[in-house]
Amino acid sequence: MAENTTPEALNPQEDETISLADKVVRGGAEHNFYTYKKGDEYMQIIDEGGTNILILQDIHSNEIAVKKRQDGFYVVLLDSMPIVEFQGIEYIQATDGCYNITTRWGA
Repeated sequence: MAENTTPEALNPQEDETISLADKVVRGGAEHNFYTYKKGDEYMQIIDEGGTNILILQDIHSNEIAVKKRQDGFYVVLLDSMPIVEFQGIEYIQATDGCYNITTRWGA
């Protein structure tokens, strides 16, 4: 886990974009899969289209929370610590199933 991941990243000002990501991944208009496993670097994903899935390896859906920030990014929290921030992903595949973000977490 990166030392610089702080709760302030979850509530930036409306006109402010804050990213504490150690790794930035960009996707295009095609369908993409992004994978995160426990212990990976804090990651930012920016995707422009298609149906996209974030795969959380060895993580159950009840272990995480998903919050939407004011800047439009979603943040996945594991044990109350942010692990991934993203735009353009519709589904999260956890160990126990694949879930629509807005349906499962209301984000």
